[in-house]
Amino acid sequence: MKKRWMGLLGAVLTVLVLLSACKRSLNDVIATEPCKQGVVESVNERVLFLDEDKIEGDPNTGGYYSVSLDVEYSDSMTHFYEGDRVAVYYDGWIAESYPGQINHVYAILLLEAGEARKEAEKEQGADKNADGYTEITPEAAKEMMDADPDAVILDVREQSEFDTGHVPGAVLLPVGTIDEESAAAVLPDKETTVLVYCRSGNRSKQASKALAELGYTQIYEFGGVNDWPYELER
Repeated sequence: MKKRWMGLLGAVLTVLVLLSACKRSLNDVIATEPCKQGVVESVNERVLFLDEDKIEGDPNTGGYYSVSLDVEYSDSMTHFYEGDRVAVYYDGWIAESYPGQINHVYAILLLEAGEARKEAEKEQGADKNADGYTEITPEAAKEMMDADPDAVILDVREQSEFDTGHVPGAVLLPVGTIDEESAAAVLPDKETTVLVYCRSGNRSKQASKALAELGYTQIYEFGGVNDWPYELER
């Protein structure tokens, strides 16, 4: 009997491993699943209301939808502001009602930040610590990256560490090399939004303080890759 149960347990574990291995990447979802793009009219804890973009000549666009925020892919953003323009990837089925209900959502990606989000980010800037920079979570950093394509993601580790895996789009400026000249080469505008990280959060704090002392005004420190819950680029 014990051997039978052990055999069943092994079979179940094998199935779970296979299912996990078969899970698609977020990029696969974006490439293959239906998508609605539009502006967030309002949002609460469970759903956002989407005013879909109208495409001239396409009668199936320009709708109004209730979109579930219970998304399948955690790399997708699920915190939005009124006025944000987003892309909703879903299973293709919309429940008939008004507004139409999109309940099985794979991912929701921010395409363009609305004014409400921009104002919220300005207010975050008021939360600078005594060293002149703002400490945020990796999740908040991800939101800022998605909302502001001009933000600079700054890796302050060494080249060898950077090569083993870094946040997508990051540029390298090792903390030990930071001075007026090296910083200007990577960050010519001192009002640029800069998102700083390292391995564990120690060097990123040192680098953020150094940059603030050099006159950079929009420095956000979000810890290290050890706590980064999203994909890394190699």
